[in-house]
Amino acid sequence: MHGLGFFVFVVIEAYGQMKVQKIINNNQIICTDRNGDECIAIGKGLGFQSKPGETVAPEKIEKIFKLDDTGVSSKFQNLVKKIPYEHIQVTDEIIQYFKLSLEKKLSDNIYISLTDHLNFAIERTKKGIVFTNPLTWETKRFYNHEYALGLYAIKHIKNRIGIELPQEEAGFIALHIVNALTTGIFDETIAMTRLIQGVLNIVKYNFNLEFDEEGLDYYRFLTHLRFFSQRLLKKQSYTNGDQEFINTIRSQYPREYACADKVKKYVFVEYKYNMTEEETLYLVVHINRLLNSNR
Repeated sequence: MHGLGFFVFVVIEAYGQMKVQKIINNNQIICTDRNGDECIAIGKGLGFQSKPGETVAPEKIEKIFKLDDTGVSSKFQNLVKKIPYEHIQVTDEIIQYFKLSLEKKLSDNIYISLTDHLNFAIERTKKGIVFTNPLTWETKRFYNHEYALGLYAIKHIKNRIGIELPQEEAGFIALHIVNALTTGIFDETIAMTRLIQGVLNIVKYNFNLEFDEEGLDYYRFLTHLRFFSQRLLKKQSYTNGDQEFINTIRSQYPREYACADKVKKYVFVEYKYNMTEEETLYLVVHINRLLNSNR
């Protein structure tokens, strides 16, 4: 592990001399780097007796947030004013772990949504208030890796600040990760999860199936439903106009087509979305694969 001197060197190399722009509180300031770009710097006592225009002492900086989205950065500045210093620290540590584990870009929005959520969850837990999560089971099934990261976050919070969040929080945290990966809105992530569960239930009960949740065809089906649900919520229909393909699939798989038609009716009633013939038939193909893998 590198010492403080190394970190000071890294800060100076990366950002140059930083100037104080605004004091948020004793531990947080808004500053500008060598390029004039705005950052949020955090460190114990960093804002104490600092004044706008002064050079920031790099040895006092523990973390620098430089968010690409200026709108998100502004919201984050407002959020950190109201949240305990250690809650911001522990959330940042968790987000950095997520980034390493996923090896994918997370939307800057997660710094707002997850920091706010975990702060609220910690405060609720201290008061003995527990929220039930009606989507825990679905989240664990559809987003298994993200759910495991949620469990890691619960463990990390317990180790760092001695607060043990309820295990149901893992599901909430997982949905925040999914939301940050899709760069969508959290309510849309919940809607996607419910839509996927609704379609799976129709297929399951129509054919009296028990899905092989470790199987490749089930994974492919889930992936298809995720992309379909994203398009549905954005009202982006899919069509390719291949009439020959449509006629072939419809005639070869009548049982699967009848099931897909039930899904089409469900989607229209619940989401006011009229699936195209192509979307219905691609669903038929995936249902057929599921049936074959369960024989």
